[in-house]
Amino acid sequence: MKTLFLDLASHKKSISLVSDASADMRFLTDHTDEASLLPSIEQLLKDNGQTFETIEKLACVTGPGGFMSLRTGIALVNALQWRLGIPMAGIHLSDVWAARAGSVERLPAGQAGVAGSGWIWLHSTKKEAFFIRGFGSFEKIWKELELITLAELQEKITTPTPFVGELLDEQRAKLPHLQEMSDIRSLKDVLPTIIGSAKFEKKSIVPWYGRGA
Repeated sequence: MKTLFLDLASHKKSISLVSDASADMRFLTDHTDEASLLPSIEQLLKDNGQTFETIEKLACVTGPGGFMSLRTGIALVNALQWRLGIPMAGIHLSDVWAARAGSVERLPAGQAGVAGSGWIWLHSTKKEAFFIRGFGSFEKIWKELELITLAELQEKITTPTPFVGELLDEQRAKLPHLQEMSDIRSLKDVLPTIIGSAKFEKKSIVPWYGRGA
């Protein structure tokens, strides 16, 4: 199975061609637009001896992320789905990081803090706001995706807390108890697993902005 995967939600945007056991991933510039995105995908396919017609599935990270980045990526995959008539899946960014972090059981007990074995996913949306989701013991606090302010996070994170995700350096400085997990797997390595567990359908997907939009 050949799946074209787009991630324009992460701080490091990428496109990938994913097979059952491997992935060819290419990083994009921060300002990739519609005009340059399509040629980048065509080059990726060409380098792998593929064309749009040989792609069997499409997948795209639906959010959260920059407004224009999400609109660009999702508009493109929706257009490709309509043109090619192949199944497509939308994947939330927190699920991507969950796949990279793996099982909470593998975390050393000393890294889990007083809350027990678990970790949180954080994504910077503004200087004073974050999306958050808890895993393991932290599901009790943030089982559902939530938009939280910096002040609220500072009040709740008062002991060493493992996290994955993307924050600005100035935000990390204001959250000294966060401990970035360093042993997570690369996106390239987990893409076959992410694609294998995604739900594919022959219908369009929509962006996830997380603010009721």
